[in-house]
Formats: sequence, structure tokens, C-alpha cells
Amino acid sequence: MSQSWLGRRALRWVSVVGVGAIVAGFGLVFGLPLLARGFVWGLRLALDGVLWLAVAITTGTDVWTIAGTAGRAVASSLVTPQAIGGTGGLLVLGALAVVGLRRLFETDVREKESTK
Repeated sequence: MSQSWLGRRALRWVSVVGVGAIVAGFGLVFGLPLLARGFVWGLRLALDGVLWLAVAITTGTDVWTIAGTAGRAVASSLVTPQAIGGTGGLLVLGALAVVGLRRLFETDVREKESTK
């Protein structure tokens, strides 16, 4: 093994760790407030749902009417631009992760074949 090969490999690992640390920092800075906002939104949604269910049961509404109304409400919330955008973003992120992993594994296989 030559010294330049080890130096390039070490430089690659240092750069990957550095980029990973930067991405993790950005994820923490931007992700934590979004996570808190989503948690509060979920609590509010659960509270509104429980209150709506209590009012519906109190007024003597049929179980199937309650289930149908709840189903329509869930379906309409999944078709909002925010939900579609979030799902699209996750799809793009997943595709980028697959491409990155494929490139990583191809590089690893080529390095193993070249050392044989």
C-alpha cells in the first residue's frame, strides 16, 4: 500500500465525517422545531377529536355516522398540500439515499477488487 493511497482514504473519511456532522447539525437546528410543532399539532388534533367524539356521543349520533364523518375528516387531511409535499419530500430523500448507498457500495466493491 502506498502512502498516497492511505492519505486519500483518510481525507475521504474525514470529509465524510465532517459533512455528516454538518448535516446532523442542520437537522438538529431545523428538525427540532418542526418536531415540536408536529407534536403540538398532534396533541391539539387528538384533543379536538376527543371533544368532537364526546359531543357526538352525547347527542345520540349513530356509530356509523360518527365513523363515516371521522373517515372523511382523516381523508381530507391527507390530501392537503402540506401532506402531499411532505410525502413527496420523503420520496425524494429516499431516492437520494438509495443512489448514495449504491454509489458507496459500488466504490467499496471496486476497492476490494483492486486490492486482490
